[in-house]
Amino acid sequence: MTALDAAPLGLSIVTLDPAGSGCPAAMSSSSTVTGSIQSIEAIKQLSACDVVTFEIEHVNAVELAKLEASSAAWSDKVRPSAKVVSIIQDKYQQKEHFQAFTAKNPTNTIPLAPYVNTPNLLSIQSAIANFGLPLMVKSRKNAYDGKGNAVLKTSSVSDIEAILKNFGGDDSCYCEKMVDFAQEVAVMVVRSHDESQKVRSYPAVTAIQRDSVCRVVLAPARGISKEIREECERVARASIESLGNLGASGGEWSG
Repeated sequence: MTALDAAPLGLSIVTLDPAGSGCPAAMSSSSTVTGSIQSIEAIKQLSACDVVTFEIEHVNAVELAKLEASSAAWSDKVRPSAKVVSIIQDKYQQKEHFQAFTAKNPTNTIPLAPYVNTPNLLSIQSAIANFGLPLMVKSRKNAYDGKGNAVLKTSSVSDIEAILKNFGGDDSCYCEKMVDFAQEVAVMVVRSHDESQKVRSYPAVTAIQRDSVCRVVLAPARGISKEIREECERVARASIESLGNLGASGGEWSG
C-alpha cells in the first residue's frame, strides 16, 4: 500500500519481503531485499534509506530497539520507533498506555471499553463475573484481521481452556466487556517529522468487515453525524499524540 502511493509522489521505495522481487510491492518499488521483517540483519540492508517503516507491527521490537541505540542515524530513521511498536504489539499494554494518557489529559480522552488482564483461567472466570456473558477474549499479541479474538459465550471451563490453548496458554490474553456497536469507523492519522510534531487526521471512513476482515472502506463515513465523525477524528489524533514523545510518526485508530 505504501509503495503504490509513493510512486506518484516521486519517492523511491526499497521493499523488504520474504518473497523478494516476487512480492506484490516489488512492482512499485525501485529495488527489493529478500528477508523477514523479523530479521535485523535484513533490516540493516535498508541503511541507505532515509526512512525505514513497515506496514504491519509484527517486527522484532527488542532487536529493533538495539539497532536504534547503535547509532543516531538509525534512531532518526526508524518510524515509528521500537518503543512505540512494543506498545502496539501488546494490545493489553496498549490499553494501559491509552488509559494512563487519559488520566493525565481529562480534556483529550481516549475512550476504552472496560477491560482487564486475564493471565489464566481463574482471572477469566472473574472477568465473567464482573462483565457478564458474552465476553470478548483477545490475544495480547499477534492478533490481526480477526485472528486472536474469541467470543466466550459460556462459563464452561473447557471452553475457557480451549481459548487459552488456542492463544498460547497462560499470560496470552486479556478480556473486554462486550460492546454493542453499530459500525466500525476508522481514521488515518499522520504526524510531522519536524520540530512542530503536528498531528493531522484524514476524514473518518466506514470500514465494512466480513469474517472480521476489512473488505470495503467507504469514504466519507456513512450514517454518522458530523459531531460523531469529528469525535472519532479527535480520538484518533489523541491516540497518536499519546505516543508522540516515544517517536511515533503516524498510525490508525478504529473503533
